[in-house]
Amino acid sequence: MSFQEWFKTTVAVTLPGDPDPVLRPRQYREPPEALLQEVRKTVSALSGWAWAETREVQGRIRLTHRSWLPIGAQDIHVYVVRGQDGVTRLEAVSQSRSSRGDFGQNRRNLKALLVRLDREVPPLT
Repeated sequence: MSFQEWFKTTVAVTLPGDPDPVLRPRQYREPPEALLQEVRKTVSALSGWAWAETREVQGRIRLTHRSWLPIGAQDIHVYVVRGQDGVTRLEAVSQSRSSRGDFGQNRRNLKALLVRLDREVPPLT
């Protein structure tokens, strides 16, 4: 991420082609319900994170994160769905509530969540 993007960007998304492999969507053998429980455990272990809402029918979880930076809070939406092939997929979006640049905080949010989750539940390769 360039220096200028740090001042303009207010969102980070897991994308299949992201140059940083940590910021790519995940695939799991575990059913969505089990993965949701692992996400809940992971969030409880992260400083400044809170579980805000679950929409099981949509496969969406909303988390919040407050950092020491003066950019305010961020909302993190995690999507967990099982495909017809039986593989559970996880994608995530982190977005600042303010319109100011996030100084890379949203990317750090996704990395913190995904690295910690990967330790608990290794994704498929």
